[in-house]
Amino acid sequence: MSRDPEAWRRRIELAERIGARVVTDLKMAAAFPTDHELHGGSPGNVLTGSDRAMLSAADVLLALEWEDLGGTLATAFGDREPDVTVIAAGSEHELFNGWTKNDYALAPVDISLNCHPDDAVHALACALRVDTVPREMPHGSPSAERAQPPSDSGGRRATVAELGQRLHAAVGHLPTTLAHVPTSWQAEYWPMGEPLSFLGSDGGGGIGSGPGIAVGAALALKGSGRFTIAVLGDGDTLMGLTALWTAARYEIPLLVVVANNGSYFNDELHQDRIAMVRGRPRENAHIGMRTEEPQPNIAGMAESMGLVGIGPVGSLDEVDEALARAVEQVEAGRPAVVDVFVGRGYPSHAGAGVLSERPGVSG
Repeated sequence: MSRDPEAWRRRIELAERIGARVVTDLKMAAAFPTDHELHGGSPGNVLTGSDRAMLSAADVLLALEWEDLGGTLATAFGDREPDVTVIAAGSEHELFNGWTKNDYALAPVDISLNCHPDDAVHALACALRVDTVPREMPHGSPSAERAQPPSDSGGRRATVAELGQRLHAAVGHLPTTLAHVPTSWQAEYWPMGEPLSFLGSDGGGGIGSGPGIAVGAALALKGSGRFTIAVLGDGDTLMGLTALWTAARYEIPLLVVVANNGSYFNDELHQDRIAMVRGRPRENAHIGMRTEEPQPNIAGMAESMGLVGIGPVGSLDEVDEALARAVEQVEAGRPAVVDVFVGRGYPSHAGAGVLSERPGVSG
């Protein structure tokens, strides 16, 4: 979807006019306010259970350039044919003739609108202003009832959920743009209320893209009055760290927060699954994946390139002070990197199949 504020407003108007529930995800940029009462579960990389149930119970589904519509419908409906009218606006169908085969499962679409999704929304909203009485909106949206992460720390490492919540509090008074988030991100602690709230994912899941994306976004937003933030994994940071030198060289304000779990954890999970399939010891899954002994000094490397480096932050007790220092530096026009040790694990909607640390994998 476009970043146009008027297009954003029309999406809200369309949903409210017909009382439609809305689902978004973290693979794409912000497209609808996630704290709106019509928004379903918090966006992730896969559908939440409540969103799957909502899709499977719908009468009509309007997909606006949705990433992998066929796969999403298969997730919601399983092996049965979707008994819902599917309307797709966008250009995904053009991919199926591409020589690169960058496509997904062919979606069972009933009505295809070969146009930009903003144009489809505009036309629908205009028609409905005349013909339709506004529907009463449902209440009790899952995204409106966010559980708070525990506040007690006992000197332990922060979870990614707690890091997100503390970061949101640290920049709460500023108009912010999330340029990048890690796979373990939990969006329920970071409402997206405007088009530039979140810029989406890298598209291919490539490790090392995060630092370059962060600097490019911060450069584009420099002078706009927005505070640019990127939350990166330590593996992503280490593979593309030198991109951050550009932010120092050209004085680009940017806050990079490294959620450092000391592992290329997504690959660690892959190795764990392969070990189960092949009957090999699962406790060896971490071999070649951990970035420990020695532990890289990410904050020190950032300092060596001219950025403000803070950390490593070893416990939840230290997070607030470190983030406050970093925000102050970025507000003064400097790029800053905060390295925060976090526990290993993914939420269920990350698409990695792991809710928390499995036995034998300590944080």
